[in-house]
Formats: sequence, C-alpha cells, structure tokens
Amino acid sequence: MNLKKIQILKLVWITCFTLVILSVLESVQDVSQTHELGVFILVLLGLLSFPLGPFLLYLVTAFPTIDYQSSFGLEVFVICICCFFGGYFQWFIILPKFINKYWN
Repeated sequence: MNLKKIQILKLVWITCFTLVILSVLESVQDVSQTHELGVFILVLLGLLSFPLGPFLLYLVTAFPTIDYQSSFGLEVFVICICCFFGGYFQWFIILPKFINKYWN
C-alpha cells in the first residue's frame, strides 16, 4: 500500500478513536450514567480495534490484582488503552506485514 494512504488511514483511525473518547466523556453528567457509558465506550472502541483490542482488554482485566471497576475514570482509561494499542498494533503493524508478505 502507498505510504501516504497508510498515513491517512492512521490519522483517520486515531481521530475516530479520539472523537469517541472525548464525546463520551463530555456527555457524562451524573454518576448513574457511568455504567452505560462504560459499556458504550467498550462497544465503540471494541469495534474500531476488533479482534485484538477486546482480546487484550480481556487479558488485562483477567488479572484479579487490577480493580479497574472501582472508578469510572480508571475503567475508561483501561478500556481505551487496551483497545488503542490492540487496534493500532493489529491494523498498522500486523496487517501491513501480512499484506506485504502474502500479497506482493
């Protein structure tokens, strides 16, 4: 793939990720919405980073030493970081190597 196209795709993907996070965090008005917004963030970011992002999130949250559900901010942070790194790694590191190896 052309290097310019890859850079544009990276910019669009990171922008979508950031817009999801910012729009959801700005819409939090009371504590009763936090669980529903956490699930909403998980679904949206999970779609952007599927399958590696949700899998990485599962691995991180499987450790009983991390009590990420004690605060909404920490929960959102864990979801965002796991989905971001999983999705970025899968879409912009693994997939280009796979394409270059098997389709060129």
